Amino acid sequence: MDTSILSSLSEAGLSEKEARVYVAMLELGESSIIPIAQRAGIKRTTVYNYLDEFHRLGLISVTIRNQRQFYRAASPTRLQDLLRERLSKVESIVPTLFSLYQQEEGKPSVQMFEGVEGIKTVFQLSLDCAGKKIDAMPVHASGHSHVGDAFITSYLDQTKKKKIAYRSLRLAGDAAAYTQSGYEKVLPTPDDNREIRVAPEWFTPESHIHMYDDTVAIFSQTKEKPYAMLITSKSYHQTMQLFFEAIWNQSSEVTA
Repeated sequence: MDTSILSSLSEAGLSEKEARVYVAMLELGESSIIPIAQRAGIKRTTVYNYLDEFHRLGLISVTIRNQRQFYRAASPTRLQDLLRERLSKVESIVPTLFSLYQQEEGKPSVQMFEGVEGIKTVFQLSLDCAGKKIDAMPVHASGHSHVGDAFITSYLDQTKKKKIAYRSLRLAGDAAAYTQSGYEKVLPTPDDNREIRVAPEWFTPESHIHMYDDTVAIFSQTKEKPYAMLITSKSYHQTMQLFFEAIWNQSSEVTA
C-alpha cells in the first residue's frame, strides 16, 4: 500500500489499521471479508469492528447475497464530507471552549488563527465579551475583504441581538469602498447600539482591530496571508484603549 496515502489518512483522523482497511476496500471494490483482511494485513475479527464503524459513518455499503455479506467503499467524497462535518462541529464550539479556557492569572497570551475561518472564529469570540462593549478600528481592506460584507453584516446583527455596545472608528479613505460594495451597515440605525466616527485623514492603519475586556484582536492586511492574532493582556489592552480614545475624540460623528 502507498505509505503516503496511509500517512495522510492517519493525519485526517483514521487509525493506521482503519486506514489500511479503507484503502484495501477502495482497491478491491465489492468484496467479502476475507480478501479485505488479507489485503489490509489485519485479522478478520478486527476488520469486522472497523467495517461496523465505517458502515455507521456511511463510508461503506453492505450487500447480502446467498447469506454472505459483501462490502464496498463509498466514493472518497464521502470521507471528505465526513471530515468537513467533524471540522464544522469543532468550529461551532470553539467560542464555548475559549470561555472555559483557564489562563494563568495576570499572564498575557498571544494566539494565532490562520486562514479565513480563523478570522471568522476570532470575530465570533468577541461576541462572548463579558463587558458587553467592543471598540473597533475596522479597515475595510483587511477586515471585509477576507470574510465578506455579508459576514460583517451578520456579525453586527449579532452584536445588536446580544446588546453589545459597538463603537466603530472608520477610516476616511474607506468611504468609497463601503459604498461601492453595497455594504448594508454603512450607517447605524437608532436601535443598533452602534456609534460610528470617521477618523482624521492622517490616521491610516492597515490592520483591522477589535478591543474588548482585556483582549485585543488584530486582523491581517489584504496583501498578507489571512490570519488573526488574539492578544490577552490587561496592560496592552489599556494602552490600545488610550490610543483608541485619543483618535475617537478627534474624529467626526456619523449618524443615520
